[in-house]
Amino acid sequence: MKKILFVGNDYTYFLSHRLPIAEACLDRGWEVHIITPEQDKAAKNARKYRMFWHGIPMDPGSQNPFKEIKTCWVLKELYSTLKPDLVYHVTLKPVLLGSVAAKIAKVPAEVNALTGLGYLYINDNLKNSLIRPVVNHLFQFGFSHSNSCLILQNKDDKAMVLDYNLLKEKDIEIVRGSGVNTDKYPYVTEENAQIRVILPGRMLWDKGVGEFIKAAKKLRSEGCDATFHLFGDADPKNPKSISRSQLEKWNQEDGIFYEGYQENMQIAYKEANVVCLPSYREGLPKALLEAASTGRAIITTDAPGCREVVREGENGYLVPVKNVDKMAKRIKELIDEPELRRKFGKKSREIAVNNFSIEQVVSDIMNLFESLLNNTAY
Repeated sequence: MKKILFVGNDYTYFLSHRLPIAEACLDRGWEVHIITPEQDKAAKNARKYRMFWHGIPMDPGSQNPFKEIKTCWVLKELYSTLKPDLVYHVTLKPVLLGSVAAKIAKVPAEVNALTGLGYLYINDNLKNSLIRPVVNHLFQFGFSHSNSCLILQNKDDKAMVLDYNLLKEKDIEIVRGSGVNTDKYPYVTEENAQIRVILPGRMLWDKGVGEFIKAAKKLRSEGCDATFHLFGDADPKNPKSISRSQLEKWNQEDGIFYEGYQENMQIAYKEANVVCLPSYREGLPKALLEAASTGRAIITTDAPGCREVVREGENGYLVPVKNVDKMAKRIKELIDEPELRRKFGKKSREIAVNNFSIEQVVSDIMNLFESLLNNTAY
């Protein structure tokens, strides 16, 4: 029986984005372990899914080197004790610390999946410029494992990884996102008489939430009676998180609604007419895949990750990053043209089914797992 470890920075994120891969491992008769920061209900939930859970002292928002060394050491000890055949690290910090731990513990096979290069690489402030060289060296050490692969979600992130000389091109695979369950997010026609424009995502400035609000205010001031809705939770551990007080202040604005985190986003997409995500940079946003699968016209930025889902003028529009006026103009076009929205929505569904189905993503990753497990070079 093969033993697979999934290592991430959030158990809820694992369930929403990686559970189908873990279930495919279980279907093969493999033993599956989940490693995430300590959370009260995680162990019980893991048993429900026939998996084992281990809590570790990882703080996703910390940049304290002593905390990171402790986390890396705990991971190394876990790997040495559990003796996995393969470890699958997801998101920046688990990839960074986990790959170093896996190298030291001599784990036979390793997959590292970056959903984006994160705040450290997309914001060029002084602090990041000082930390980045140290992180690059750690990546180079962790990625030097002789039986490993790095999964990225778009060609722009691949180019950046190569530019930083973190890894050789032959050890990088592009898998386009975590996929979307097209049955769970079925195509539905628009039902609302009053137009609803929604932004689904974490409430971060880097998601373009501020620009979305400015566009909404501009359109409302010009007499547009569409309503604008924010769906997603704040993320206090992220340096770019929007405060609760600011979200509540926006919620008091005419025609603007902060809906918070939603357990069932299918309803939100069903009730939406236009989905807008003006993010500065993404890996490949699951929110846009879900919106496309539901059959919605999409407005997003011409930025890495975002442009992977939208084909300009076919299922939506790409606007320049931070360009409020262009975003507002495109939103207004879709508000005024219901036939265009329907045309874009049908194309979105086609793109989701043909390019981003969860079945295809799981198949690609399981093939990668099998390939590494069959390689005994390490």
